[in-house]
Amino acid sequence: MSIPLPWAATTPVKFILFGDSITQQSFGDSDGSGWGSLLASRYVRRADVINRGFSGYNTKWALQLLRSVDDSCFPRSPALVTIFFGANDAQVPEVGNIQHISLEKYETGLRSIVSFFQQLNAKHIILITPPPVNEDDWLACLREIQGNDSALKVDRRNEVTEQYAKKCKEIAADLNLSCVDLWKILDSKPDNFSDGLHFSPKACKLLYEELARIIDEKMPDLAVRGDKINSDSTSELLPLGPWWDQIRDAETTFGNKKQRTE
Repeated sequence: MSIPLPWAATTPVKFILFGDSITQQSFGDSDGSGWGSLLASRYVRRADVINRGFSGYNTKWALQLLRSVDDSCFPRSPALVTIFFGANDAQVPEVGNIQHISLEKYETGLRSIVSFFQQLNAKHIILITPPPVNEDDWLACLREIQGNDSALKVDRRNEVTEQYAKKCKEIAADLNLSCVDLWKILDSKPDNFSDGLHFSPKACKLLYEELARIIDEKMPDLAVRGDKINSDSTSELLPLGPWWDQIRDAETTFGNKKQRTE
């Protein structure tokens, strides 16, 4: 007996998370507390979430990377792309100029990155603003890394980073893209960070929840509601393989899907 079941026999759609170290670390530790891990869990069997985070990168290096790597590194026609740069571009130039990118060049670079993924036929793109920092904790982290040099000055300042966040929001509005405004959902309190710059589990959860809200409200073709491990969940994205509670008994077949040959 063959019972038709709502499931997919094709490879799940692709989500690409493109950014700097806050993206590279987004799969978190083994506890799954990273914002990328939370997103991947939400879309298990419905989307393959690909982490393309590059620690320390600014928009200039990110664009050079996109233009240099093999096409297979960034699959065509992703269903969703998040672009999360600016924390390094906003490095204070008089303190450290290796990563610093001027606000004007940041805008040019971010627009070019968006254009790259549009040319890949990305269905949805979400920009994420650079976040605020806890300057005291980040300075303490830098001094610990560099031998407790008391003369060392903080190389990230909120008054500078905020200008990059505003520019990111302006670009999103101009290009009619969704945007996660981290300056709206986060503050610079220590409990949002692991070291003053990178995210704590609390901040990861806040970012994930905002991404989920934007997707559910603005991208109905990607929305997921309900329990992700059984048929109570609903989405236009069909799961890879039927949910277990849709399989009536051991004799049930999965319908007229292509069968793998050994």
